[in-house]
Amino acid sequence: MDRKNKIHLFFRCILYVSAIASFILSAKKINLDSSQSLITFVVFVLACTLIGNMPFSMKNTGDIDLSDAIAAFIFILYGTETVVFFTSIFAVMVMFIREKYITKRNDNSKMFFNIAMFIVSARIAATFATAILRGFEITSFIGHVLYSIGFIGSFIFLNVLIIKIDSNLENEKKFVLDRESNQLLGVNFVISSFVAVSLSQINSTSKMIGALLVLGNLLMLHYCFHILRKIKIRNESIKGLIKITGDIVKYGEFREKCKHLITNMKDLIPYTICSIYTFDVDNDGVTYPVAYDGPEGIGIGDLSIDLSSSAVTIKTIKEGKIYISNEISRDKKVKFTGKFSDAINVAIIVPVLIGEKVVGSIFICGKKNLINFTANGIDDLLNILSNQMALAIENDGIYRDMKNKADIDSLTRLYNRRVLDREIENLISTNTQFSLVMYDIDDFKKVNDSFGHLAGDEVLKMVSDIVRKSIRKTDVACRYGGEEIIIIFKDLSKEDACVISERIRDNIEITSTLWSGGNIFVTVSGGVSAYPQDGRTKDDIIKIADDILYTQCKKMGKNRVCAYQVLEESAVSKDHI
Repeated sequence: MDRKNKIHLFFRCILYVSAIASFILSAKKINLDSSQSLITFVVFVLACTLIGNMPFSMKNTGDIDLSDAIAAFIFILYGTETVVFFTSIFAVMVMFIREKYITKRNDNSKMFFNIAMFIVSARIAATFATAILRGFEITSFIGHVLYSIGFIGSFIFLNVLIIKIDSNLENEKKFVLDRESNQLLGVNFVISSFVAVSLSQINSTSKMIGALLVLGNLLMLHYCFHILRKIKIRNESIKGLIKITGDIVKYGEFREKCKHLITNMKDLIPYTICSIYTFDVDNDGVTYPVAYDGPEGIGIGDLSIDLSSSAVTIKTIKEGKIYISNEISRDKKVKFTGKFSDAINVAIIVPVLIGEKVVGSIFICGKKNLINFTANGIDDLLNILSNQMALAIENDGIYRDMKNKADIDSLTRLYNRRVLDREIENLISTNTQFSLVMYDIDDFKKVNDSFGHLAGDEVLKMVSDIVRKSIRKTDVACRYGGEEIIIIFKDLSKEDACVISERIRDNIEITSTLWSGGNIFVTVSGGVSAYPQDGRTKDDIIKIADDILYTQCKKMGKNRVCAYQVLEESAVSKDHI
């Protein structure tokens, strides 16, 4: 542990010890000598607990709760020891309920830190206000004003100071509040001070009954603001969703719809990784995202989904309901591995259904701040998004069927060479990045010579079937000629294309064709090239893949996938979600 971490740990230990000591001292000296005082204390603890778990917003960047005002009132009414004990009890209740049942973060470190911070701040603020304002009569109007302002101002200042010190020590950089946060603290200070003075004055004139009536009205007002805040957040989310939906309708090609969907969702949802999948849940194998966005170092291979019936995550997707995992490391209904699991803590899985059949999924994954988004009741929004995505998938399928009926090779059910030429030319004309792999079945002539051409046709259909099931909806697989197959990977780097190509090669190697009571096993070799880095024309890109196929694969032992300027065999992780 380095020096900075030791200082941070020492600071937290001092904070925790101070909080425990303050609680013990206040518990011994608490002044609740009548049943009325005890009932008042309990009522205000419960009120603070409610207020703390339903804050209202005055700005887009933060929330306000009026627990400071009630703590100031308790301080004026009963003194320093009682307000420290009061703060200890309601802070524990608020933090426990919020962390365990509302945000469901289960972040014990943050919870203990906040509780200790509130207790220590209450002790120092009450002591400071008492020492500075000792000459003013606490029961007078001026006394109520000064003691309320002194306690609340000190309490807010100390909370901010403790957070700044802790953050500076933990993150090794200066913690600075932005302008809107400072404005929010100012508004909180003014409102809380006004409420504390009002409660104190009413209690002086109408006794506790008046104060409790004011408290009841305060709770109702606070609840109304809380509901208004949630409506505001929901309306903002709907506005963002309308933009996203508009882009789903606007952009014609399915791949473009998915890309713009993910881009726009960044403004709506604080995700770290977002990926969109289409697949057939009845097929085993592996599927890859049609489009994705994530931090540097996360590639398409890290985001693959295992579709086999024994895989955990696909079972959850097949349930057809939105699933939110607040802590993936402990969740048995999802399984993330490798770099994917290291990058996220929270996952939202949104299945996409056509009728009752799951045809795809949207993964929205992030850190613990994503929980704040899920806590606002977003199921309806995600259901709308899922329905729009289902409509886009369905329309894309209809469009493809109509457009490509004459473009399918009758034997392999892959696209023919005319589609290959058209797709590559379209991508080059729009300067769209793509990669392609050219496969050739190793020793295919021996299969025909040994088993006959009908057996060769069955082998070719088996290989094509694996290819068709292994690629994304937006990729294009074509029969180039004889036993050669080309796959166009739209918007994929050469590295990502190698990941998928290698897994296809591996699947072909372990799959056999049943013929005349026996099994025929074959392997394939593949050459990968990419536009624009490897060539600027269709012929250049195909020729480079073809050259790599024969010089680096066929002549080097076959049954391998190689990329242009990458001489070694692709090293591919086989971890799945």
